[in-house]
Amino acid sequence: MGAILAGGVAAGIYTSNTPDAAAYVVEHSNSTVVVCEGQQQLDKFLAVRDRLPHVLAFVVYEITPDAKRPFVPERTLDAARAARIFSWAQFMALGGAAAGAGGSGAEGVASAEAAVAGDAEGDSLLTSPLQQELARRMAAQVPEDVLAYVYTSGTVAMPKAVMVSNDNVMFVATSVLERFAATEAERTVSYLPVRSRQAGTLAVLVVAKAQLRVCSCCVWGLDLSARLR
Repeated sequence: MGAILAGGVAAGIYTSNTPDAAAYVVEHSNSTVVVCEGQQQLDKFLAVRDRLPHVLAFVVYEITPDAKRPFVPERTLDAARAARIFSWAQFMALGGAAAGAGGSGAEGVASAEAAVAGDAEGDSLLTSPLQQELARRMAAQVPEDVLAYVYTSGTVAMPKAVMVSNDNVMFVATSVLERFAATEAERTVSYLPVRSRQAGTLAVLVVAKAQLRVCSCCVWGLDLSARLR
């Protein structure tokens, strides 16, 4: 969601992809930030890092830390910058530092949203260049803009991409809400990996409430170990 707000385009990679296939997706989508889960997935990208000079940051998160191969982040943020490898906490710290006097990242997003909606008070809160740039990018987005690239698994040949637009995902998300008469009390479990289009559509359900006043429900995802069981 953060990438969407900033005008970025997300592209998913299967955890089963080979290093070559993963590098192909990053190159083909011209991605500048790679987010992966755990040291094992990071190693996959490090093996082909020389092919990815345009990548500015590798960000590692851990839902369930691997006891055998835990990810050990750099000791300082400066060291992480030099290596271009960040833990999730360090990556979030970069955003907080960039927000500066304009407040935290969350406050910056709230102020930008208010400004885009035409709220004069929100406009007055855009005190940092980061918040002003975020508001500009949000206001410039249109329904036909590409929201994400959805790639095939690449089991037969190199992965192939489908471009999914903002209005496509919003139509599907709101149609699901209306069809199943979902309420805010709903709890939904998604067994799909977040790289899939279906899982991405479920994530947009929350946006559907904010933008279209339809409804929102809580979507719970399963990590890889739970799906394998």
